[in-house]
Parts: sequence; structure tokens; C-alpha cells
Amino acid sequence: MPSRRDALTGMAGLAMLGGSAAPQQALDQGLFTGFWLARSAPGFEAWDYAMQVGYPTALGFEDAATAAGFEAIRKAHKTLLIDGEGLAQLGRIVGSQRLDVVAVRGFAAQV
Repeated sequence: MPSRRDALTGMAGLAMLGGSAAPQQALDQGLFTGFWLARSAPGFEAWDYAMQVGYPTALGFEDAATAAGFEAIRKAHKTLLIDGEGLAQLGRIVGSQRLDVVAVRGFAAQV
């Protein structure tokens, strides 16, 4: 039986591989310019996953068209339960912040 961490890894993988998860839909619809998802090393307890997204405008999620696009994704969303629990029971978002990218070199999508 997979652990919750393994199950969440599978869900995250769906997003990265173009499954029906919201991040891939947002990318396909132009709501994100890109995203990456990283899993913490085993034994690191502060967080399990970190995700960074790029938005097409400086307003980010506050852009009216972006917010409307995400609302449409939410309305069509189907909840996937793991052992009868949803994301709210499995974990929580521990932080969100705006970042100004100052340099990017050498990243390529490899899964």
C-alpha cells in the first residue's frame, strides 16, 4: 500500500505529465507561463512539495482574466480522494509569496 507521500507524488506527477490536474490545465490555457514542482528530500519535515508558477502578467492571480480562468477550472474540477481524504485533510499550504526572478540558467523540463 503506498504511503500518503507516495500518493501525493502520484498526483503531482499527473500535473507534470499533462493529466487532468489544474496546473497543467492552467499552462494549456495560458494562465501560467510555466511551473515546476519539487519534492523535499526524505527526512526533511518543513514541507513535502514546493511549486513555483509563472503568470503572464505582473498582476499574477489578481489579473481578472487569470482569476476567471482559474474559477472555470475549479468549477469543472473533480476531487480525487486518497484513502477517503481530500487535499485539505492530507496537507496544507504553508506559504505563498511573490518572487522577482533575477536570473534563470540551465533549466529544462526533465521528468
